[in-house]
Amino acid sequence: MSCFQTLTDYGLRSIGLGVRGLPKADISLCDQIVLIGSGMIWNIYFAVIALFLGFFAATTIAFAKNSSVALFRIPSSIFIFFTEGISIIHSIFYCL
Repeated sequence: MSCFQTLTDYGLRSIGLGVRGLPKADISLCDQIVLIGSGMIWNIYFAVIALFLGFFAATTIAFAKNSSVALFRIPSSIFIFFTEGISIIHSIFYCL
């Protein structure tokens, strides 16, 4: 099987397009790279979603902290106060 054939068969396998099963025998380096890369597509999806949501969440909190309305300013100031010195790993477990 050529590398192009492997790419067309298994390239979008993780999102439901292409061959359902794995190659049975004689797995080449190209097969391995395509199968690993097709699974990495989900990481790209989640990264784009996280960047999009994180940008708008951070912008909303920043505008709320600068607001003259106390109902928006005080909760956002408290949230920023508690999260500004926390590393990213601690933030993940803090939010869970």
